[in-house]
Amino acid sequence: MSNGGTGGAGAGQAIQLGQPSTTLTTIASQSYNSVQAQDSARKNIAYALLGMTAGIVVAGFFLAFFAIDRRGPIEDNLNTVLSLLNVVFGPVVALLGSATGFYFGANAAARTDR
Repeated sequence: MSNGGTGGAGAGQAIQLGQPSTTLTTIASQSYNSVQAQDSARKNIAYALLGMTAGIVVAGFFLAFFAIDRRGPIEDNLNTVLSLLNVVFGPVVALLGSATGFYFGANAAARTDR
């Protein structure tokens, strides 16, 4: 090998390194607004709970009308679906009510502070 087997620059060859840049690019930034971040988080939580509520309602209708075990009595199957919805639907609606009430309450308080 002509460069002494090192795979780099040969003997007697200087490696030229570039000069570091002395100019820095400034990044335009905004100060952190915690009120805006809290508002965004509240809105996302309310939307997620609303989506969960809608999904539970759709799943309840699906279970009640399409996924009922046709072999047993219809009353037993509907009672099973209704008891499942009572366990799941009630707490989610309570959370949805709390989240939306807190969201709109915080917005109303922010409007009166202005």
